[in-house]
Amino acid sequence: ENVGAQVMLYGALPGLLQEVPLAELYAFIMAITHASGDLQGRFTFYTDCKWVIDSYQSGWSACTASSHVGAALWRKLFNLVYDRFGDCSNVRLVKVKEHTSAASCAGDLNMVWLRGGNAIADIGAKLGAALHLVTIVASRC
Repeated sequence: ENVGAQVMLYGALPGLLQEVPLAELYAFIMAITHASGDLQGRFTFYTDCKWVIDSYQSGWSACTASSHVGAALWRKLFNLVYDRFGDCSNVRLVKVKEHTSAASCAGDLNMVWLRGGNAIADIGAKLGAALHLVTIVASRC
């Protein structure tokens, strides 16, 4: 089912606070921003952050409310989705199990592919966090 390149893009999260969920959201924004090739009007984003998936599925109104964490980033994301794909239904999010073992993927090429992508993302997250001036990291995923 999964084919194609796995690409790593990393950098510091904008703003002072480095929170894992916001970093996952920013990664989603960057993935859509830099996606190229023949997407045929569709895009799939793989993430191990349930907060990003649940928030995206709750829609524009819920995510962009002033009380929602990262509302400005959510506005940016939804605007990109509408501009590039016309509709949220054309962007699919897939939950990936984090930190899976090689043994748990034995014989399942799809799981091997997802595990490899998650490992690449984890490396990028560490490299990006190291670029930021503030070293306090909060986690809520």
